[in-house]
Amino acid sequence: KANDVFARQLTKLWHDHGNHQADALWDTDRTLANGNSLAGSAETVRDLLIDRVRQAPVNYFEATLAFGDLTAAEAQANLAAFAETVLPAVRQAATAS
Repeated sequence: KANDVFARQLTKLWHDHGNHQADALWDTDRTLANGNSLAGSAETVRDLLIDRVRQAPVNYFEATLAFGDLTAAEAQANLAAFAETVLPAVRQAATAS
């Protein structure tokens, strides 16, 4: 839900001027389906990202942990879960590849 709010905020000015060319870039369902976005519990994101690292060399990953209408507490929880669950496991998978 937070990504839908984020996308609406990000594309507002384009939409105000009738431009919808970039809409697909921010469509939550589409980016999740094609693998350009990962979302879910820390364990889900960890497993998906480890899978990506094992499939191909990854030299860049952007974690968006505070966006849309998330509260400060939700953003902090995202950061903590990412730091504690995702990063150590992905780092280990990347060095093992």
